[in-house]
Amino acid sequence: MANKKQFVTAAAAFAVTAAAVAPAMSASAAMPVVKLGSDYVRQGNLDAALDKKYHGSEIHWYKSSVNMNKLGVFQTAVGFVKGKGIKVEKRVRVLNYAQEVVGPKDMLVFEKGKLFRESAHSR
Repeated sequence: MANKKQFVTAAAAFAVTAAAVAPAMSASAAMPVVKLGSDYVRQGNLDAALDKKYHGSEIHWYKSSVNMNKLGVFQTAVGFVKGKGIKVEKRVRVLNYAQEVVGPKDMLVFEKGKLFRESAHSR
């Protein structure tokens, strides 16, 4: 009898969870997706590679969908058009760029040596 009660409780919990998740899944599946082509991310400037507007409406991009440390491969940037309910995707490729400039720890010293021709003739 206890097993039957646990089964009924688990089934009810599953039904409630499924009912809560189903509208969210169908809403994301119903949202139209527009693919905007591709571009390159130059000098680490992701904003310059992503479109600002789609048919006059502003696009909000999820910048975390692009890994800036993953160089040379196409990645899909995901966003949505504000007020339209349209999901947009754009393929971007991050080109190699300087992430940090590290200077020398010690002062650089250049010493003048003998020219190769002079040392060869002095023998």
